[in-house]
Amino acid sequence: MSEVNSKNEKGLERIKKLLSTINREIDSPKNKKRQAKWRKWFQHGIDQWRGVAFKASRVPMVIDLQNSAWCQLLGFSLVDFYQDPLCFLENYLKISIERYRRFDDDFYLSKHIRIWGGAAYEMSVFGVKTCFAESQDPWPSPEPLIKSADEVDGFVENWERKASEGILKLGMMPLALKIYEGTKDILERCGDEGEGYEVLFPEWLRGPFGIATYLRGYENVLVDMMTAPGSVHKLMGFITDVQLQWYDAVDRYLNRTKIKGYLYNDEVNCPSLSPAIYREFVLPYEK
Repeated sequence: MSEVNSKNEKGLERIKKLLSTINREIDSPKNKKRQAKWRKWFQHGIDQWRGVAFKASRVPMVIDLQNSAWCQLLGFSLVDFYQDPLCFLENYLKISIERYRRFDDDFYLSKHIRIWGGAAYEMSVFGVKTCFAESQDPWPSPEPLIKSADEVDGFVENWERKASEGILKLGMMPLALKIYEGTKDILERCGDEGEGYEVLFPEWLRGPFGIATYLRGYENVLVDMMTAPGSVHKLMGFITDVQLQWYDAVDRYLNRTKIKGYLYNDEVNCPSLSPAIYREFVLPYEK
């Protein structure tokens, strides 16, 4: 047996043990008590566990650490976590078990494997470089791709040529497919221990304006709103169209019905955008 195959087999055995631990605990009184506090949770590939609670005298809460902390506590590389299905699944399961045991909160275990692509995920589709690090989640390069408002039209035309072979071949999408398909394959190889688990494909989370700030630069976009408003509308409309194309492609790939989209909007805030500017340049593309 080669060194690589031996390593994979050992990893598979570790994953089987972790799955067995979760499978035993899922039907425990402790886990059922926690689960009963939630009406639902967002069963999609998003950044964190997010739930909708039943009305109760005490609002349920969950506690979690960032991956940058978990990788140091559990001793794994975030470069491998985001690029190797075996490393991803093993440490995803370890994190789930550890947070369930460590924190006296209302998080509960379930047979869902939630994949998240990091903050660079959506931007990478447009050509923004993804920066990987051993102890940090992937982050988009801060260097704007569009140097001036006059370059927006050319950028759009160039992207459309690159996307002609399919949007799922751009940026981090091939890597997302590798982690998704690889994780499903590992669970199948785990036999009974992996039965009933659902792998959740990483969703497009970032809103149009947030992506625009990385393509053009935050300050540049704000200046363009005053000096070249047409270019901002062009860029925002283009980003929105690409997001819709992405959802269509993923829906077809997963053979699923359409889901409600997400709108993570850290960059949309009052110190930078007035209500009037928001209504003119951002809201039409969020609807």
